Amino acid sequence: MEEIKNAGVRLLQMDVTDDASMIKGILEIIENEKRIDVLVNNAGYGSFGALEDITVSEAKYQFEVNLFGLARLIQLVLP
Repeated sequence: MEEIKNAGVRLLQMDVTDDASMIKGILEIIENEKRIDVLVNNAGYGSFGALEDITVSEAKYQFEVNLFGLARLIQLVLP
C-alpha cells in the first residue's frame, strides 16, 4: 500500500462486515471530497477445502465479506 500512498492515493481502512465502519468511511469521503465518482469494491477472500472441513461460521463470514459487504457498500455509495 505504501507504493500507491506515495503516488498520492489517500488510503481509507474500512471493515465491510461492520456497517458502522462502512458508513463512517463513506461519510468521511463525502466530507473531504464532496462526492464519490467511482467505487472499487475489491474486498474479498476465499476459503478453500472440502465442504466438510469448513465450518458453517467460516462459510457465513465469507458470504458476509464477499457478498453482503459488497452489496451494502454499493447501497451506501449509490445515493
